[in-house]
Parts: sequence; structure tokens; C-alpha cells
Amino acid sequence: MSESLASNAGRARANLWIETGVVFLVCVAPVAFNSMAEIYLGVIPSRSPMVADSLGNILFRAGKIALVLYVIARSPDSFARFGLRPFRIVRDLVGGVAVWGVLRLAHRIVRWAGPVLYTWLHVVRHPYHPDPGPSTPGQYVLLAFSMAAVGIEEELIYRAYLITRFEELFESTTIALLLTTVIFATNHGYQDPVNMLGHVVFGLVEGSVFCLFRRFTPVALAHALDDFIIIVRR
Repeated sequence: MSESLASNAGRARANLWIETGVVFLVCVAPVAFNSMAEIYLGVIPSRSPMVADSLGNILFRAGKIALVLYVIARSPDSFARFGLRPFRIVRDLVGGVAVWGVLRLAHRIVRWAGPVLYTWLHVVRHPYHPDPGPSTPGQYVLLAFSMAAVGIEEELIYRAYLITRFEELFESTTIALLLTTVIFATNHGYQDPVNMLGHVVFGLVEGSVFCLFRRFTPVALAHALDDFIIIVRR
């Protein structure tokens, strides 16, 4: 009996650590990092150097990843229901590269149609001045981790979690796919309408792959690889 009570107490303590860790990652760590970056680097966080920006991004994304995983773990559903399955080289690694190839083709199509759409929609393209990319091997590694955090966080939220839940709420995979795609594109509204269209295509590709195969890793890998290469090629 005492062993059972000790086991239950251990699990309760472990759950308390997990809960506290999630709150810390979401609410405390990103703010603390940005505050220290501003003090010690003498920069505004949004304009911080590449290293500080990447570290801040990793912390910010890690908090949201932890939150969604915690919500899933507390739900009655299994992780597999959200596409979170054991890693498989062919299905996940090769599949992720294949999905990235489709994304690159979609990028080319949108880029080709861009000038026509700007004229047709009477839209003035917003000037965009990205921060400098990596310049040392260490910065390339840090950028890879940063983009991995982006890919995991956005695919976990928009594809794995929201598509699954919207399917239940609206009883339609098509509605779930379209709704998550619109939300994904809208959340990139800091860009102009044509670039938002690119995110619509991106969301449709990633969402369709997730709906067909119900595996999270390939879409997260493709997303991270796509973002990494875009920044490196600037």
C-alpha cells in the first residue's frame, strides 16, 4: 500500500514539474531572454543580431510546442491520432524531402504568377529587408535548430492539432484543411496579399499531405528545410 501511495505521489510530482515547466516555457523564458538580450547586447529584440534572434525564436517556439504537447497529453486521445508516430526513415525522412520538393515547385509557380497578380490586384509590393543570414558554421547550425523549431511548432499547431480538432468539430476533412490553411495564411498577414497567397499554397500542400498520410514528421521536416534554404539563399 505504501509503495502504491509513493508511486502516486511520484507521478503527481512529475506532473507538477511538467505543468510548471510548460508555464515557464510559454510565459517566462521568451520574455526573460529578450530582456537580457536587450540589456547585454544593447539591441531591440526585434532587431537583434542573428544569434540572439535565433535563440529567442527557439525559446518562443519551444514554449508553444510544449503547450500543445501538454494539451494533447492531457486529452483522452493518443498522440498517434495527431500524427505523432514513431520515426521511420523512408516515410518520414524521404517523405519530408519529397514534400519539400513539392513546396519548391509551388514556390516557383507563385513567384512566376506574382508580377501578374500584383498588376491584376493593384497591389504595391511591400518592401522587405530581411536580417542578415548566417555567416559562420556555428550560425548555420543555430539557424538549422531555429528553423526546426519553426517547422515543428507551426506544423504541430496548424496541421497536427487544428486539422484533427476541426475534423471533429465540423465533421469534414475538407473544411478542416481549408480553415487551417486560411488561418495559417492570415497569420502571415505582415506580408502583402500575393505573399499571403504563397502561404495559402504552402498550407494546402502541407495540410493535404498530413490528411493523406497522418504523419507529422514529414510535414515538419519539409517546413523546416524550406525555411532554412530560403534564408540561406538570401
